[in-house]
Amino acid sequence: PAPEARRVTARCGALVALAARSLLERSGTPASDEAERLGMLGWIDASAPDVAAELEPTERALLEQPVGSLSKVQVRDASWLVEPAAVLAWSLGRMDLPAYDVTVDGERVARAIGFMDAPWIVPDAATLRDRGEIEDAWASARALHWRLRQWDGDHKPMDFARFVATCAWAPLNTKGLALW
Repeated sequence: PAPEARRVTARCGALVALAARSLLERSGTPASDEAERLGMLGWIDASAPDVAAELEPTERALLEQPVGSLSKVQVRDASWLVEPAAVLAWSLGRMDLPAYDVTVDGERVARAIGFMDAPWIVPDAATLRDRGEIEDAWASARALHWRLRQWDGDHKPMDFARFVATCAWAPLNTKGLALW
């Protein structure tokens, strides 16, 4: 069964927190960044307990590490979490997704879900988009992902629209994809 909107909101908040934490490693102002990290933990514990419940132990440990202590791999991996956070914010109807070839704006995602707002009221008002709309978006993303992986392997042109229309192994579509 699909998760409820409140849980999707909480997981989105957790992903945004992790991505925001990664940015603190890059800014170059450790004292104020450490204060911001502590403020983020305070927000999670006081205003957003649903977010705390969605954090995996390793994610919570990453948030608790002092600024300047994350490895390059941890910073990179956490920074990428803004992309799935954008998808969750979209599924909640809080924002539109950028085009597939445009970088996600983390600040936009954070604003869309009320990240660091106290009190955090978004989970109480959260609703998910229609299941069909979510499944359509997933089918389009799956098609794009498959084509990019397939192209990476053989670099051969194909009639992608025809392939998508006749694919038997998964529902695919090209909604929102530029086919030339």
